Amino acid sequence: MSEDRLTAIESELHNLGARVGGLETRVDRLEGKVDVLGAEMRALNDDTRAQMSALHEETRTHMRALNDETRTQMRVLNEETRAQMRVLNEETRTEMRVLNEETRTEMRVLNEETRTQMRVLNDETRTQMRVLHEETLDTIKALAPDWAPIRREFTEADNQIREDIGRRLDPLEAAVRARLTPAEPPTSA
Repeated sequence: MSEDRLTAIESELHNLGARVGGLETRVDRLEGKVDVLGAEMRALNDDTRAQMSALHEETRTHMRALNDETRTQMRVLNEETRAQMRVLNEETRTEMRVLNEETRTEMRVLNEETRTQMRVLNDETRTQMRVLHEETLDTIKALAPDWAPIRREFTEADNQIREDIGRRLDPLEAAVRARLTPAEPPTSA
């Protein structure tokens, strides 16, 4: 190799050495900066943790306050609702009593009206039944046979039977009287 070339290489090595020295300086500065940045990051991290912890506590406190406020509001609303329900319940009971009384009154009126209508219908039915009864009696009388001839026949038959019985009993009575002694009074049969 030639000397020029060696010189050139040495010169380059020297340049490289200077560059490496500059790079080392830079690396040292960068390491210093990284250490500073690391410290800053740790400080930021600690600061962020502290802020997050403070924010977390603040949020917890706020949430507790909201929870307590919500509970209080719920209690108030619950009591208001209960009071309204009591009022509505009492109003409903009162309305039901009024409706019950109105219904009873209407039922009494309807009952009386129905009784009156039933009495009228009953009277009309009685009148119609009397008319029908009289018509039926008239119809029966119109359809009935003439009893006078039948009565005459029965009367004649009765008279004839009496006559026949009399004709048979008279001789028997006479015979019985004849047998009786004068001391015994005659008995009539």
